[in-house]
Amino acid sequence: MIFKFPISRFIIRDRSMEPYFHEGDHVLTFNWKKPTVGDVIVFRHDGLYLVKRIKKVSAGKYYVEGDNRALSSKGMWMNKGEVTGKVILKY
Repeated sequence: MIFKFPISRFIIRDRSMEPYFHEGDHVLTFNWKKPTVGDVIVFRHDGLYLVKRIKKVSAGKYYVEGDNRALSSKGMWMNKGEVTGKVILKY
């Protein structure tokens, strides 16, 4: 059994979610609830923690994209198990 803490803290490291999230912003995630379409999540991909918005949900996978199309890479599908948590606070 894998234990997850209910809350995690992260620092935004890119500009793909501007104008709402900026590089250097701090965010808190709630890790015990399944996110849905429209939620901003933190997930682990290729050893990095990324912040993106869920655009679609299908068959145990999320399709995520950054809000800033000019600065974000193309969207991607990811397994629900890769999600760390839903962003609940920016500070």
